[in-house]
Amino acid sequence: MNRSTDTTEMAGHAHPTWLVYRGQFDGSRPGNAIPVSGADLRAAVDAVLAGQPVSPEQRPSLGCNIKWKAGNEPDYSR
Repeated sequence: MNRSTDTTEMAGHAHPTWLVYRGQFDGSRPGNAIPVSGADLRAAVDAVLAGQPVSPEQRPSLGCNIKWKAGNEPDYSR
C-alpha cells in the first residue's frame, strides 16, 4: 500500500506487500539547476530487477503535503 504524504514522494514495490523504496524521484528542485532524471527511483528499480538489495540510503521527498477533504483522509495521515 502506498502511504505517500508528499506530492513528489515515490514508492516502489517489489511485490504487493514489499515496499523497497520510499523517497524522492531525484535531486532536482526548482532553481537548483539539477535536471529531472528520476535517478533515485531508477536506482531502486534497477537494483530490484537485478536481484540486488535496494540501497537503504533513501532521501525523503520535498514537496507540498497532500491535502485531504475533511472525512476523506486515510488513517495514517491523521
